[in-house]
Amino acid sequence: MDRVDDGPYRLVNFTPEQIREIRYAGLLHDFGKVGVREQVLVKAKKLYTENLTMIRQRHAFIQTQRPMAV
Repeated sequence: MDRVDDGPYRLVNFTPEQIREIRYAGLLHDFGKVGVREQVLVKAKKLYTENLTMIRQRHAFIQTQRPMAV
């Protein structure tokens, strides 16, 4: 981005230290993928069946505990 002469990012500049931090962040981001379960990494669904079932059960329970509105 430091080399862009026009467009919305033309005024954005990074110090050498910031560039190094961005590079490290990119490397660490990729390293995180090594230890993450496949179903989490793929993100095919936000909630898995077992999680969604538990949330629905909790919601139903809370609904039974609410006092009736007048």
